[in-house]
Amino acid sequence: MQFSKRKPLIEQGINFTRIEFIFSQKGGQKPLLSKRQIEILGMLKEAPSVSRKSLAAAFEINESAIQKHLDALKTKRVIERKGASRGGQWVIKEQ
Repeated sequence: MQFSKRKPLIEQGINFTRIEFIFSQKGGQKPLLSKRQIEILGMLKEAPSVSRKSLAAAFEINESAIQKHLDALKTKRVIERKGASRGGQWVIKEQ
C-alpha cells in the first residue's frame, strides 16, 4: 500500500482533531469500492437528487445501511453533497 498524491483529510472539532491519510491500491488488494457502493454510485449518477429512503427501497436494505455506504463514499472522496439536506444533490467527483 502506498500513500496517494491526495492531501490527507483533516477535521477539527472542539475536543478532537482527525486526520485521514488516503492510500492507493496495488494489484491483488481489495477494490476501493464495494459492489454495493458501485451500484449506489450508478444510481446517484442517474438521479443526483435521490433520497436515502429511495435508495434503501431500490436496494432492499435499511436506510442506515445506505447511510454507511454514502459515508464511505464521502470518506473516499468519491461523492459529496451540494445544497440542503432536502433539495440538495449528490455530486460525483472525478477520479
